[in-house]
Amino acid sequence: MKCPYCGAINPPDADFCLNCGKKLPKSMPTQTDKKECPRCHHLNALDSKFCENCGYEFTDAEPEPAQTMDSSVETTPDTPTAPSEPNQPSPEKNAADIASPQLGTPPNQPPVPPQAATPANHRKVPAILAIIVLIALMAGTGWVVYNRYFRQSAAPKTTKVAKTTRKSPARKTKAAASSSSSEKASSSSKSYNTQLYDEVQAAVNQTMGQIPGDNSVFVSASDELHLKHFVQNNRPQRAASIIKIFIMVTAFAKAQNGDLNLADTYTIAGADKVSGTGDMQNMPDGTTLSYRQVMDHMMEKSDNMAANVMIDYLGGLDVVNQEIKKLGFPDTVLERKMMDTDALAAGKDNMTSVQDLGDALTLINNGKLISKEADNQMMTIMKNNQNHEKLPAKITNATAIYNKTGEFGQYGVENDAAIVQGDRHVFVAVVMSQNGHSGEQIEAESNLGEKLSHILLDAD
Repeated sequence: MKCPYCGAINPPDADFCLNCGKKLPKSMPTQTDKKECPRCHHLNALDSKFCENCGYEFTDAEPEPAQTMDSSVETTPDTPTAPSEPNQPSPEKNAADIASPQLGTPPNQPPVPPQAATPANHRKVPAILAIIVLIALMAGTGWVVYNRYFRQSAAPKTTKVAKTTRKSPARKTKAAASSSSSEKASSSSKSYNTQLYDEVQAAVNQTMGQIPGDNSVFVSASDELHLKHFVQNNRPQRAASIIKIFIMVTAFAKAQNGDLNLADTYTIAGADKVSGTGDMQNMPDGTTLSYRQVMDHMMEKSDNMAANVMIDYLGGLDVVNQEIKKLGFPDTVLERKMMDTDALAAGKDNMTSVQDLGDALTLINNGKLISKEADNQMMTIMKNNQNHEKLPAKITNATAIYNKTGEFGQYGVENDAAIVQGDRHVFVAVVMSQNGHSGEQIEAESNLGEKLSHILLDAD
């Protein structure tokens, strides 16, 4: 009997196909009743468009002849597998009846269990899915490679800029913002005037460079001269009365912040009186002065009693030191009141540097230390200073000079800090000299002031 499913020839009395394992019908339908699949030889209804067994699509062309068990041609990948629930041959069948192996199975091996046939259209789905997955993987890999290598290499590189530090003490507050108190002001748009700088250097060498002791010098000039700040031997030195500049600065800073009112009054008491320079020690007890007047005495005649009264009014040494550091003057410290010999004996003294003083005066001259109004008031106070025997002594071509001196004969200290204005230009000069001889120091400082005035005030 010919199997209607796979076309294999079976014995007439076989109940199951020896090739595909399907149960054989009792009576075979005729070719006129069924349409035979040319691929799997399954009999389908005459109006079938696809084989119900293997999914083969019928066409109007003549069906291919069925392939028999005796064919020596190897089956193709499209050859359908057996149904998924095979029935085993009847145990009554002898070995000869079941000796023919399943097509494609090696001899003497048990037949492969038949599997259910899958329609052709369904078999295409896994292949399509596999192609889609492969394309997605390739696209993902390509994107990773692009971002890691091509996109990163095309991106602009960022360069880390190395931090630089100033050789002179850093100014963390308004001192750093002043256009004329730092070197960046004149270098931002134009180069330095090296010839002018060399002339200043020569003047310093010819004056302060010719005397013994510890001598420091600072010189700056108005922006139009493009003078790089000249600083020689900057270091903390004994301030003497020049420290009173920073007491004045602290008073105006706290007044600007609303912490005090310089119009408040002070009444002179005998316990506050100290010796040394100044007139307040000679005033009768009970005399009333505003703190602005007290400060005038401190700066005009370097009054020691006035300085101590201002220190107490401001809140003491620590408060003054905090404000000094806040304003950005790292070399300056107030460690004692005026005429405090016990503190001196204990090794405490008031210290500052030409850099701190030079920066402070440059900022005041430009109206950029406290405020324009406060800085102008401080310049007015300094203009009334009565000691002009050092830097200003030989200057003849200035229109105005604002300065404050400091001297301490016990330690050979002669200091002066000045703002010198001319018709066209302005310069700031600071000299600090200690461990020297007073006469030589004062002469050298006055000679330096004269030379600087001609170099800087008369410059083209």
